[in-house]
Amino acid sequence: MTDPDVSNIEETVITPREIIVFEPRMEANVPGKLNVGRTILLSFAFLSALAALTYYNISVPIILESLVPVDFLFLGFIPQMTFINILMTIDNILAVTLQPFFATLSDRTKSKLGRRMPYIIIGVIGCAIFFGVAPWIEVLAGFVGMLFCYNIFMAFYRSPALALVADYTEEKLRSSASGLQQLIANIGTIVAFGVPIIIGFFISTEMDKKARDVLISKIGFPVVSVVMLICLGVLVIATRETPTGKGFFKLSDQKIGIDCMTFERMTNEQLPDECQNGDSSAKRGMAFFRIFKKEYSSILVLFLAVFFWFAAFGAIEANFSLLGTFYYGLNMDRTPLLGLVYPISMIAASLPTGLIGRKFGRKKTLYLCLGMLIVCISIISFVVIPLKSIAGLAVVMAVVGFFWMGVIVNTFPIVWKLCPADEISTFTGIYYTFNQAAAILGPILMGIILDIAEPSMGVDKYKFLYPFALACVVIALIFFIFVRGGEATDQEEEEEEEEEEEPEEELLEEKSE
Repeated sequence: MTDPDVSNIEETVITPREIIVFEPRMEANVPGKLNVGRTILLSFAFLSALAALTYYNISVPIILESLVPVDFLFLGFIPQMTFINILMTIDNILAVTLQPFFATLSDRTKSKLGRRMPYIIIGVIGCAIFFGVAPWIEVLAGFVGMLFCYNIFMAFYRSPALALVADYTEEKLRSSASGLQQLIANIGTIVAFGVPIIIGFFISTEMDKKARDVLISKIGFPVVSVVMLICLGVLVIATRETPTGKGFFKLSDQKIGIDCMTFERMTNEQLPDECQNGDSSAKRGMAFFRIFKKEYSSILVLFLAVFFWFAAFGAIEANFSLLGTFYYGLNMDRTPLLGLVYPISMIAASLPTGLIGRKFGRKKTLYLCLGMLIVCISIISFVVIPLKSIAGLAVVMAVVGFFWMGVIVNTFPIVWKLCPADEISTFTGIYYTFNQAAAILGPILMGIILDIAEPSMGVDKYKFLYPFALACVVIALIFFIFVRGGEATDQEEEEEEEEEEEPEEELLEEKSE
């Protein structure tokens, strides 16, 4: 005879084992206190991505220029520079199309390593392999194919890498944690700029300049791949995500939540409302069409401003190494020195520009930053570039980096203030849609301009790079003038100040101990 309670006995045996599997493996957060050390370690995931993305922008144009003839016509009508700039946007095209998909998948992933780590492990290893091998394939189709595979793996883990810090940070401290994450990740940018400089010391200067530039660029790819793998090693050894399942990788039918304070797996009832009320991508699509309504006019013109100022800097970043190498005639190991001041000044500006925005107002700060960008880019366009002044470009680009970071830092709070309070993540996603669309179209438009100028101007065609960026920033300022609202209320300012003071006091206490 079958015991009717056997099934209940089996459940009581299995349930405790499941609880053990899903126990947190990192120390819980202390309320109101940012765990600085853990945040730094978790930021290594995004550091690896930023190192590769930056080196991609520095070196891929140099190699493509050597593989694509001047008289090249892709599909019979796309000339050299337009083709190169289209290829430079592959990462952004895949970011728009694939990153949201993989981000959603990671929210539903059951793994003994946690929700994000399987994506980071697979993504970093895949990126490192294809990134390191790509430049040594000297056939254009093979090189482009390898870059495409690299970008697929980058899209696979970029969003989970960004989400890792937010997952294990108290909600009210996420702004501070995000700032620290960006600071650490930008070390990857500096590393990427430093790689060709260091390699240059070991490559003979007696070589043909173009061949030497290409060789330095090629050697840097596997070096950056090693940097990515080191970042992954640090992350795997030093951090432990809360397990969400038994195997390495399996998808759940619904989102899996991790409590940001205790790091325990959340039940369906504990999940935030947005995790239970349908697909976030569908919500984002509906919100996108809603911004064209009259009541959302301010956020629409803000997003149009975002589009144009990112188009300006997307064009500059995609063509800067070509400007230094061909227009200025610098060696590949010297061009990064020219560009290095830009990310360093951005890092230095991340904290003070936020404080200035809080003290004098976000919009006033943005007007100041956009105005200074227009002045600086005008100086570069009409004075520095015509004179071919290397020192002048370095100095003014340092100032540009400072005010560009001021624009980025103070835009997010305005977006969050203008959008409905319960749809912040949705409108942040729309912000990134405009951002990435600009990063795609900006370089392509610049490539078309360079191709039109090539027959009559040769290398002087690069004189159009900064005037193009100037026009985009001016248009962005015009759109921004029509933004209404977006400033913090007195109560919100007090809360922001309290959030910043708490971590500072805690850091001082830790040092005194």
